[in-house]
Amino acid sequence: MAVLRVETIVVGPIQTNCYVVWPEGQNRCWVIDPGGLPSPITAAVNQHCLEPEMLVITHGHWDHFVGNRCLKERWPNLSIAVHEMDAPALPDPGVNLSVSLFGKLIKSPPADRLLKDGEHLSLGEFDFEVIHTPGHSPGSVCLYCPGQRVVFVGDLIFEGGGVGRTDLPHGSTEELYRSIEKLFRRIAPETIIYPGHGPKSRADRERMMFV
Repeated sequence: MAVLRVETIVVGPIQTNCYVVWPEGQNRCWVIDPGGLPSPITAAVNQHCLEPEMLVITHGHWDHFVGNRCLKERWPNLSIAVHEMDAPALPDPGVNLSVSLFGKLIKSPPADRLLKDGEHLSLGEFDFEVIHTPGHSPGSVCLYCPGQRVVFVGDLIFEGGGVGRTDLPHGSTEELYRSIEKLFRRIAPETIIYPGHGPKSRADRERMMFV
């Protein structure tokens, strides 16, 4: 049975979880949320002899895509995928909050692929469903691989019942909690949750925090 490999690399000034994911025995991979300098990400990719094909950005806040530009320069054929509602944030430091929260002008190359709710992405033989989960940002998404029971949730929820901030521009507490309910309806209870910050968890454990 095929196995999806997941390597977690903690990067950037606020300890963002970047994930390198690939089917075991194959060399094509995705990089999810490259939120820091690219050197440790590149090192992990090279260590496993991988070839990145897509940067998947869970949402348009600067700390989840700082490495986009350098990684795309290293692998020019890399595509950048983000939900259509957060795509304007990538090249705009005012929208991606890098000026107001970090005091720097962080710009990413524009998106190559605009994600939509319910869309399916393929990495080797693995199918991932895009689940639109706004609240922390308008275009926040989760990536769910039902075949491996894993989901990458960005800053929607964190281990121990934590949730993403909604006091930022375009945040919405009401939308966030609707998105959490939506996520738990769509994923299996035994699904491993990979968040944007902090340790991983399980859906059944986290669901208990919200009922």
